[in-house]
Amino acid sequence: MSNNYRIAIYLRLSRDDGNEESQSIQSQREMLNDYVQRQGWQVFEEYSDDGYSGTNFNRPDFQRMLNDIESGKINMVITKDLSRLGRNYIQVGYYTEEYFPEKGVRYIAVNDGYDSIDEDGNDFVPLRNFMNEWYAKDTSKKIRSILNQKAKNGEPRKTSVPIYGYAFNDKNERIPDSETASVVRLIYSKFIETGSVKKVALFLTENRYPTPAYHNAIKYKYDRKKILALPEDKLYSWNVSTVREILKKDEYLGVYRTAQTKSINFKNKRRFDNKDCYVFENRYEPLVDKDTWYLAQSLLKTSKGSSIGVDDNIFKGLVYCMDCEKSMRVRREKNYSGEYVYSFSCHHKDCLGSNYILMNVLEKVVVIISLPEQPLKRSESCRRLSVRFEVKKRF
Repeated sequence: MSNNYRIAIYLRLSRDDGNEESQSIQSQREMLNDYVQRQGWQVFEEYSDDGYSGTNFNRPDFQRMLNDIESGKINMVITKDLSRLGRNYIQVGYYTEEYFPEKGVRYIAVNDGYDSIDEDGNDFVPLRNFMNEWYAKDTSKKIRSILNQKAKNGEPRKTSVPIYGYAFNDKNERIPDSETASVVRLIYSKFIETGSVKKVALFLTENRYPTPAYHNAIKYKYDRKKILALPEDKLYSWNVSTVREILKKDEYLGVYRTAQTKSINFKNKRRFDNKDCYVFENRYEPLVDKDTWYLAQSLLKTSKGSSIGVDDNIFKGLVYCMDCEKSMRVRREKNYSGEYVYSFSCHHKDCLGSNYILMNVLEKVVVIISLPEQPLKRSESCRRLSVRFEVKKRF
C-alpha cells in the first residue's frame, strides 16, 4: 500500500509564526524530507506558501495542491504540524475531518503526532486547532496594536510605490521626486490656466509625459510586465480621472495620513477605508502652495463635462444654489442671435428651486477683489459671494 502513495509535503510560514529558525521554510523542508525517507517513501510534489497567513486559505500553492488532489495526482499530504495547514480551527477541521477523507487523502502532521488513519490517536486534534487559531488571534492583536501606535505617532511606512510626485528617502519619508514633482506642479498650473481637466490630460498626452503607471513600472518595477506589454501610445496617454485624482490630493500640501485602511478582524484580511485615520499636516515638503491648491479645488466643483476655460469663466466652481446649497453647473449655449452665452443653473434633482443666472449678469453685479484662500462651503450661496467678491449692486 505504501508504494502507492503520491506524497505532497506542504510548507507555510508567515510573520505571525515568528522568526525562529525552526519555523523557516528550509527547516520545514529538511524535516519533512527526512521523515518521508525514514518511512521508505518518496516525495511526489512540494507545495510552499512563504509569507501567507494561516488564517487565510486562499494561498497560491495551497490551492494548487487542492487542484492536484482533485485531479488524483496526490493521495497523501504531510505538514510539520497542524498549524502549517492553517490557523482557522473551523477550516482546518473541515479539511482533516471531511475533505481529505472524502478524497481518499491520508494526512499527517508530524510534530503533533497526527495521522488520519489512526482514529484513536486523534481525539485532541480539535483542541489543538482551537489553540492554533487562538495563537493567531493573539499574535494579530499584538501586531495591530504595535502598528496602530506607529500610525498614531505618524511614523512613515514604505509602500510599494510612493504617491506620484514624491520619492522615499532612507527613512521612508516622502521627498520631492526629481522626475515627477515638476509634472505635478505643471498639472496644477495648466488646470488653473485652462479650467479643464480634459485639456490638461490632452496637453500631457500630446507632449508625451510618461503616465504614473509607466513611471512606476520603470522606476519601481511595479506591474512592470503588465505595463510594458501595453502599446507605446498607452504609456503616454493620460486620462481625465488620473489628472483629477492628482488635483484632489491634499498630500501635495504636505499632508500625511496613516492607518487609512483597516480589516474587519484577524481572519478577514480584506481592507476597508478607515474614517478614523490619523492626519498630520505640514509633515513634509509640499509641491504646491495653499492658494494654488484651494483654487484648484474650487474649480473642480464645476461640471465634470465642462471645458470652458477660466479666461472665459472667472466664476467657475464658485457659484452655489441658494436653495439646495450645491454647486451650480456652467453651461454654454447659443442665444437667438446665434452667439454663445454662458450661464449657471442648478441641475440637482432633489432641489426644489430652479435657479438660473447668466454669466454676463454676474459680471455686472460683482467684481473679483481677491483669490480664494479656501474653497467655498456649500452654505455659501450666490447671495453670499461677498466673501470673495465686492457686490456692485443687488440682484
